[in-house]
Amino acid sequence: MIYDFGLAKLLMPDQTRTMTRVRGTRGYLAPEWQKNFPISVKIDVYSYGIVILEIICCRSNLEVNVEDTDEIVLACWVYKCFSSIELDRLMIGEEVDKKTLENMVKAGLWCIQDDPTLRPSVKSVMLMLEGTEISVPPCPTYSPNFWVEAASYLTNDSKVVMRFLHNHIFTRFGTPRAIISNEGTHFVNKVLASLLAKYSVKHKVATAYHPQTNGQAELSNREIKGVLEKVVNPNHKDWSKRLNDALWAY
Repeated sequence: MIYDFGLAKLLMPDQTRTMTRVRGTRGYLAPEWQKNFPISVKIDVYSYGIVILEIICCRSNLEVNVEDTDEIVLACWVYKCFSSIELDRLMIGEEVDKKTLENMVKAGLWCIQDDPTLRPSVKSVMLMLEGTEISVPPCPTYSPNFWVEAASYLTNDSKVVMRFLHNHIFTRFGTPRAIISNEGTHFVNKVLASLLAKYSVKHKVATAYHPQTNGQAELSNREIKGVLEKVVNPNHKDWSKRLNDALWAY
């Protein structure tokens, strides 16, 4: 029924008659194929995620005859509706259980993450679709519609976090609907909780057992760290001076 799954054969050419080059339907192929990244079983998870979103919306992953250009690419359209809490726009004229719809959308968005390490296993996807609690997925694709903000400080406490939020987030982009952080004491404390409550900002905490909740930040941190490792001195003491250049390169 779905012909893109299992096309990646980890065999030498003389070990099989099956073609092992990039083959499949455009729109269902994982980004690894275009980026020349190592191929794994997670490419099938990506394809399955696209199929989930197609089933939900009753349309193909690419539609050019639409009124709104935001609707052309299905994955981008679904994430936009999800992030703006407007999933009903995906099911106009249909009566559905909102919780079930939200879970299916979350499962699909987790499956189509650009970073294959963030994609769940097939077993996890099945559990998601059966009703297991699903964390909020990050934006599935790299996009110029988001920026990474970072700054170096001598200490790491609640006052520093509040200063960073005020100087780099609130005064530049406005107050967000929610903030996701890890379980560090500089994030989880009464002072910061009071500040976020003042501006009606929800605080979601990513646990060590499920770091994917903060997947976009984890991915950005890893890539910026990789940039810094290439430009800092051997003793790594000048990393703070190179941070802005690394952000610009990223």
